[in-house]
Amino acid sequence: MLQAFEQDFQENGPSLARLIRTLLTGWQRYKSCPDHRIRARYARETSPLRSTYAGAVWAMKRYYRDSPVRFAKMKALLSDIYREFGLKTRLIAPLIGIFACLRLLQEETRLAKNWRYEPKTFYEKNSKAEAAQCRRNQSLQKTQKAKASPLVSPEPVMKYK
Repeated sequence: MLQAFEQDFQENGPSLARLIRTLLTGWQRYKSCPDHRIRARYARETSPLRSTYAGAVWAMKRYYRDSPVRFAKMKALLSDIYREFGLKTRLIAPLIGIFACLRLLQEETRLAKNWRYEPKTFYEKNSKAEAAQCRRNQSLQKTQKAKASPLVSPEPVMKYK
């Protein structure tokens, strides 16, 4: 499973970048739709492209600067976002991007120190579950004793004359 995710990442890049590209493509297609409800829906769904997502792409572009293929994809995506949303997005993206980049590096450091997201496993039982478990344990003990102990009444010994 891990190998499949790794292969997907190597071929297609970060899934967040793909999501952002899909949103941008949808916006470009439907921003001038004659139906005002469709235009409003796409405007609402793509509003993060103007700020948050542009900053995320800016951070990804910086993060992948040593990977020519991923860098080129992020650069093209960021250019398309800038072209679509203008100066305000161009100004805010680096501010959000710097913050995102710093958080990304912090997270890398934590993971390198073996920090994990998964909590320790625990479970709780209510009183009915504990009673049922107690009955099962008692039944199991009786079964084990019965198997371990010899028969209660020994077989009669027959004497031959």
